[in-house]
Amino acid sequence: MDERAKVLIMNLVELMRESQQRVYDYEFADYLMDKTGIKPEELVECGIYGSRPLHPDVGGIAQREDGSILHVFREHYGEGGIFKSWRRFYLGALDEVCYVPERSDSGYSRQNFLDLCDGDTELAEQLFEAVTWEHPESWIDQAIASGEWNICDGCGKLYDADENSGVCPGCGKEEKV
Repeated sequence: MDERAKVLIMNLVELMRESQQRVYDYEFADYLMDKTGIKPEELVECGIYGSRPLHPDVGGIAQREDGSILHVFREHYGEGGIFKSWRRFYLGALDEVCYVPERSDSGYSRQNFLDLCDGDTELAEQLFEAVTWEHPESWIDQAIASGEWNICDGCGKLYDADENSGVCPGCGKEEKV
């Protein structure tokens, strides 16, 4: 790569930092890291990849070659012993296990969080950040019961009631109070 291209990429990174734009495309993030030498943690910390600084992993995980869980090394977090990896969630492959709840050997990947949140990246991130020991489905049920999150009666979209002032971002239907 010639010097002009390197300067352009570095300018792009700086522009993204200043404008607080975020990258959610793994291939583009890999390209930026490869061409600029910036580390994954730096992409997250400077706010241009994902939305939050990386936390150290809680616990650990051993997986077989096929990706299935061999063993979970649990660490106490919140109210239970879990495995949780911000690095895997924000920077890993979509199907990489990033969370294993208390008393479970079932792992959740970023794709699982996205699927639970109807593909909404912001909700998936909010859900990942919120779980401390429970299954994500249980957390969603509690958020719906408390009115924090809603499922639209019109289109069935899951959404954060507070972030959207009680109006579905999918169809615009107002929440019944």
